[in-house]
Amino acid sequence: MAVAGAMGAAALAAAAAGGGAAAAADAPARPGEVTIVIAGPGKKLFPIAVPDLRAAAGADKTSGEALGVLRNDLDVSGYFKLLDPKGFLAPPAEGIEAEEIDFEKWFAVGAQGLIKGSVKVEGDTVKLEFRLFVDAKPIKIPKRSYAGPAAGVRDAVHDFCNEVVRYFTGEPGIFGSKIAFTRTLAKGRKEIFVSEMDGHGAYAATSAGSISILPAWAKGGGRLLFTSFLDKNPDLWLKPLGGTAKKISAKPGLNVASDVSPASGLIAATLSFDGDTEICLLDDGGKLVKRL
Repeated sequence: MAVAGAMGAAALAAAAAGGGAAAAADAPARPGEVTIVIAGPGKKLFPIAVPDLRAAAGADKTSGEALGVLRNDLDVSGYFKLLDPKGFLAPPAEGIEAEEIDFEKWFAVGAQGLIKGSVKVEGDTVKLEFRLFVDAKPIKIPKRSYAGPAAGVRDAVHDFCNEVVRYFTGEPGIFGSKIAFTRTLAKGRKEIFVSEMDGHGAYAATSAGSISILPAWAKGGGRLLFTSFLDKNPDLWLKPLGGTAKKISAKPGLNVASDVSPASGLIAATLSFDGDTEICLLDDGGKLVKRL
């Protein structure tokens, strides 16, 4: 983990350790013995303050949207403890640059991290600026600025939050990624829906008018595998997002995609055409490659 500042480093180290295993880990094992380290339950979250973004005239609505995405992303990441804004001591008009911030007021409410931001709307262009501070030190991470249409604000905030997670963990976050799921629309009708990982922007990816279930992403993420009873058998279909679905496996019995190799694109499918339920590898045309 790359963590700037002694306080920040200590908090993230405690989080990684699970809060209480350090002493046990230091005890040397005697020859022939196995040392088992039992960590404390849960993990210590990094306390971070995310105050309201500074909104220029006419930017209140966009600012509120950006702030909601920002706080939700950090909250669901599982790494941060977002401090309650009701307890903040700094004035709302405080600036976003280090020289404008009274860090003692943020330390007083328990913040080891601080994210500041501003929003301007100039015609059809939204301008976002974000700043990350750890123990009062400015951290220069990518994706701190955005200038573009209002439709890109959510993605811009997701990009920034992904970089915040990368700074603390070494790996980018998953914000802005898509999920696929089954939604019941009526008795005897289930369709596959796609949305952002937080549920925003959900839309129907299928409209078969039957029972479509068990979606899985094909290699590349732009296509969905799913099982449908459209033709009275649980057949396996492949559908590009925005394209036409194609049946790729219609063997008697089950045709279910369990997982897809990100390297080869081969589909691990559950099939039962010979009476036994087995795991098989299929190519994306449905051809049987191997029985596992």
